[in-house]
Amino acid sequence: MIPLIQGVANLDRISTAICLENYVAIIGIVMLVPVFSLEQSKEIDEIVSSKALSQVIVQLIRILMSIIGIVVLIIGFVNVLIYLGCNFPVVEYIIGSFASAMFIGSLGMFFSNLFNNTIIGYMISIGYLILNMMTKGKYVGKFFIMSMSQGSFDEKYWLILGSVVLIIASLLIKPVKRKIR
Repeated sequence: MIPLIQGVANLDRISTAICLENYVAIIGIVMLVPVFSLEQSKEIDEIVSSKALSQVIVQLIRILMSIIGIVVLIIGFVNVLIYLGCNFPVVEYIIGSFASAMFIGSLGMFFSNLFNNTIIGYMISIGYLILNMMTKGKYVGKFFIMSMSQGSFDEKYWLILGSVVLIIASLLIKPVKRKIR
């Protein structure tokens, strides 16, 4: 799909970063936002929470599988770019794309689980992506997901840290909600 939107052959460093951060990072939204969607039905949530195996462990396994899927898809697309003659620092761009995908995906996953609504998770992730595209990082500071196209990699460390915090918070939402009830 990406080659239909933007050419991907013989890209330089900046053009490759734009392609990876604008389009490939969307993989994070697709893979992470619906992780908690199975438990959004009250009936299913009650059945799953009554089992001996902790629901958090099941959700953590789903998250890890999604993360592995994100890595595999990014590496696959980067290999296509290499094959098509693009010139860029491969490992740095894989890590940077992964950080961007993880952050926007975990942001949506957090809000999806917080509000018990997958659509809200998608809307917030896509809204954050659009905010980054339109403002070029003016309002998001260290959490700018398109920093590689601006020649900076420092923001990627903040994105990875933010992803870890959001994933941990996402896993803790349901147990905290149950204790409040």
